Amino acid sequence: MGEVPRVVLGLYDGAFGDYRFSHVHQMIEMPLNHLGLVVRPHDIRRPLPAIERMGDVRGIVTAFISDAIFADPAAYLAWLDGALKAGKRVAIMNFTGVGRSRAGQEVPLESVNRVLGQMGVRIAREEVSLTYSARIELADPEFMNFEAPVPRVLPPFERVGTVGADVRPILVVSDGKGPDAHLIVTSPRGGYAARRYAYVNEVDGSKRQWYVDPFAFFRAVFATDELPKPDTTTLSGRRIYYSHVDGDGWRNKTLVERWAKQRPTLSIDVLRKEAIEPFPDLPVTVAPIAADLDPDWYGDDGLGETARAVFALPQVEAGSHTYSHPFDWGFFSDYTAEKEAPFLKLYPPRKSQRRSALTAWLAGARDAKSANWSAGEAAGAGETAATDEKAAKVLAKGHRIPRAYALEAYDLEREVRGSVDYIAKFLPAGKKVELYQWSGNTSPDERTIAATRAQGIANINGGDSRFDPEFPSHGWVAPLGRAVGREWQVYATNSNENTYTGLWSQRFFGFRHVEATFRNTERSARLKPMNVYYHVYAADLDGSLDALLRTLKIARASDIAPIAASRFARIADGFYRARIEALGPERWRILDRGALQTIRFDRASAKAVDFARSEGVVGARHHQGSLYVALDESHLAPVIALRPNARADEAPDAARPYLVQSRWRVWGLRGAGDFFEFEAQGFGPGEASWRVPLAGRYKIETVADGAVVDSVEAIVGSENILDFRLGARAGEAVTVRVRRLG
Repeated sequence: MGEVPRVVLGLYDGAFGDYRFSHVHQMIEMPLNHLGLVVRPHDIRRPLPAIERMGDVRGIVTAFISDAIFADPAAYLAWLDGALKAGKRVAIMNFTGVGRSRAGQEVPLESVNRVLGQMGVRIAREEVSLTYSARIELADPEFMNFEAPVPRVLPPFERVGTVGADVRPILVVSDGKGPDAHLIVTSPRGGYAARRYAYVNEVDGSKRQWYVDPFAFFRAVFATDELPKPDTTTLSGRRIYYSHVDGDGWRNKTLVERWAKQRPTLSIDVLRKEAIEPFPDLPVTVAPIAADLDPDWYGDDGLGETARAVFALPQVEAGSHTYSHPFDWGFFSDYTAEKEAPFLKLYPPRKSQRRSALTAWLAGARDAKSANWSAGEAAGAGETAATDEKAAKVLAKGHRIPRAYALEAYDLEREVRGSVDYIAKFLPAGKKVELYQWSGNTSPDERTIAATRAQGIANINGGDSRFDPEFPSHGWVAPLGRAVGREWQVYATNSNENTYTGLWSQRFFGFRHVEATFRNTERSARLKPMNVYYHVYAADLDGSLDALLRTLKIARASDIAPIAASRFARIADGFYRARIEALGPERWRILDRGALQTIRFDRASAKAVDFARSEGVVGARHHQGSLYVALDESHLAPVIALRPNARADEAPDAARPYLVQSRWRVWGLRGAGDFFEFEAQGFGPGEASWRVPLAGRYKIETVADGAVVDSVEAIVGSENILDFRLGARAGEAVTVRVRRLG
């Protein structure tokens, strides 16, 4: 049957800025990711890809912000015509982009409609500006009024007709003076959504809001019901939880009253004792800035000992938050030491015998300010210091210095490999640095991301998703990551405390409101894992520390599968690389999935896994109308087959045991009948539910290093569900044996 295409080509106009500022990235990519689709951005200022080389492309999406963006609109229309004829589905939102050429020459309307007609759309090129007498004739309730209804006083609109009997009108407007305007439609070949009627995305970022349901619209346009969806939100049937800490503030002294009144205490020590040690069931990745540990930069032996104490905890994974903490990654894409020279007087002072080119320039330029600045404090100083105005213009908005520390000229090798190697000095045996956490504006270039891959570590940060009363829209929920050339940057799932506190300037308790994002990204559909992402300076103040502790307690009480942050990043990598091969009706093989172990089927209440025709499947669970299938990570190319299911309110029957849900990762399932066993690894108690063929009394044992370390018994009744809870673990892999006693 062949490979199932998952790629959507996202066309954007690079003249209006980087892809991450485009409507495709900001509004459209997240819903497409949720539907199992990978967006491949393409700047229309570059040659369009050859149709014959788009075998993995399912469709094309555009959301142009001008109707005159092509130098040669005729060439674009010919390319789009070829894509439609090749069976590529096309979603056009906002402007078509082909009203006029960039030079202002109008494109013949018949040429436009000859192509768009294949999608079922006919443009009239007649705009209705006065809309007081206009009214909505049709607003399909399956699609419209998603986050808000279209404004009562309708925005101006263009008359759009339809072509073909298979076009489904979603939103139709009439003014009684001409043909009805079909402003949102779908067809078997694509869909169209007029500007101002699908969503709002204000240029200044003040408002984002969807009128049309993007999940329903793109589900129809790209026919995703038939697509098995690689899922990054769920593991072993439960919502994923992960947490990571950026090292900013490692050298800060806490002002938390219960600590500060005793003696000066580092915030990192407070964080360890209050927010990490008491939560062995919640793994966390801690990423220092190497310069904060290195005595040749801003560290000392005592700060190194704090790192050893943190990394000695079994639930702590090691990460790197760079060496010198770049604020503006774009500044370093074409770096020279001379380019940084105007900023040198603004960097925090440091007495050192080392003299590089940069430190020589710094000689005599230091003032009497404290040498105990943190990266966060350096940033704050940079905001107010009087710098060279011309030099400052080369930095990204919001920054006055390119990085936090500059004792030597910037070096990518030091920033990535150097930071990883230096932080590794403080790790206990058996641990290594697993994750690179982007700093500053979190916008590395392709070369920098590739440098992390070369070290064999995952990368994360950026995105800043929020979904709460201040940001009340799915439009503020970021996609899984962003493509940067041939590389992928993985976004953190949730925003850190900076966006809740006005860049650490007010409302220091604000991080408590991340709970709203947890709730809203699980409410009607599971859009994101649960992620607690913060900085070391969260332990600086009473309000910020209390907000963090409250958030951790919410996570602890939730139905989660806790994993290390690097594992989530590798799951995201698996999403981008996974391939799906159709083997026949309702049967697929999953290839190249990496660490991703869940495949989701939507609108699947009436479906169940056919275990007799499947391979490498550990379990399955229905949730919110979707079927989450847990794969066995020891199986390189699992096969999923489905069958009809009479009831979704109970676990479907099967001739072999299968996992319904577990707090721990589960793999290597073997055995059947009265005995089965599997490998497991996790944090906290081993809570699990299995569907077993036979009722009776069961004994469950945890085996580590060949010895039984825990044993419980459970009774299975007529519903055939085996529930048990094993003793807590802190990340160690174990074997779990299950035996029916009678």
